[in-house]
Amino acid sequence: DARVMAGRDDEIGALGRAINRMADNLDRITVSREYLDKVIHSMNEMVIVLNPDMRIGFVNKLTMSRLQYEKEELLTCSIDKVIYSQDDRSVQLFDALSQRGGIACTEIVFKSKSGQKIPVLFSASIIRQADDKLQGVVCVGLDITERKLAEEKIKQANEELLATNQQLQATQAQLLQSAKLASIGEMAAGLAHEINQPLGAICMNAEIIDTLIIEDRELPKEQARKALRKILAQIERISKIVKHLRVFSRDHSTLERELADINWIIEESLVLVSDSMKLTGIRVDVELAEKLPKFLCNYIQLEQVITNLISNAKDAVLEANHKVIRVRSYRDEHNLYVDVEDSGCGIPESVIDRIFDPFFTTKEVGKGTGLGMSISYGIAKEHDGSIRVRSKVGEGSCFTLSLPIQSSGV
Repeated sequence: DARVMAGRDDEIGALGRAINRMADNLDRITVSREYLDKVIHSMNEMVIVLNPDMRIGFVNKLTMSRLQYEKEELLTCSIDKVIYSQDDRSVQLFDALSQRGGIACTEIVFKSKSGQKIPVLFSASIIRQADDKLQGVVCVGLDITERKLAEEKIKQANEELLATNQQLQATQAQLLQSAKLASIGEMAAGLAHEINQPLGAICMNAEIIDTLIIEDRELPKEQARKALRKILAQIERISKIVKHLRVFSRDHSTLERELADINWIIEESLVLVSDSMKLTGIRVDVELAEKLPKFLCNYIQLEQVITNLISNAKDAVLEANHKVIRVRSYRDEHNLYVDVEDSGCGIPESVIDRIFDPFFTTKEVGKGTGLGMSISYGIAKEHDGSIRVRSKVGEGSCFTLSLPIQSSGV
């Protein structure tokens, strides 16, 4: 019957079409698997898939290459085969994996067949079946050997920089000490006068008393007390100078900062230079503002700065007709200021930008190291301050030390 035959043809056709669809689906599945296989083997990370018993069930090509194993040497082996035995973090990792279901970007160490240690950034995730049973674990390791080498180089470079910085700090401390001693050397003549003058007064009063005793002359009690008071005053003056020299010449590079009065620092700076100025006919005018706030500082270092500025001013006015140095202190809302102004020769514009450079000096050979202004500038910067200069040839110069008034000042 024609209708029966047509029906069979339709059934066969439908079956054929179904078979063709199944074939197409199989082809697509095969292509997908091949594509996935290519993706996994082309990854730049090591991929290891573990079976439920934590034995290796799959590795990609990069894993075999990095670990120097053939595929057959790794399959069915424990994951411990490729983890460095002394890396205790691996045990903690897999404990965390069972608790959290995954771990991410943790450093562990793999070991190759030849025993080479390979640092990796390790991640892992549990695969579960539809019934929530464990199907396996996917592990991904990124080789960070180059990164670790770079980190080691950076660490070594930082250590070398730290050592260099420590050497520079030691050198700077030595330069500070040398500059202070050089300042004392330059003021030697003035210091001799500072000490000889009170010694002369002591000697004179002692000789008067001695003469009266030798001649067996009566010495009125009040006159004796007066002579003794003069002697004690001069001894105190010498003691103050010697004490100041000892403190000033000591290494205070590690001295902790403390609250100090800028006017007191200025007065201490003048102790070693005031009389030497008189010897050379230099007038020193001091104008100190009242009620200036105290501020945190290394007062010995700042005394060195001010002493250096005054010493330079003295050298500048030695050949001038009108020898005057003015030292002033004042403030504004944010800063304290110290001006050291001289009526000397001034600084030419051609060199004024270089006066704070190390080893630059306008003094004659043997009369200056060229370090005083550079060190003074560095000390000001360490105190978050600055030193500025205004100068005109033939009229003199004015150096201004500015220092911030910290909130802790009183």
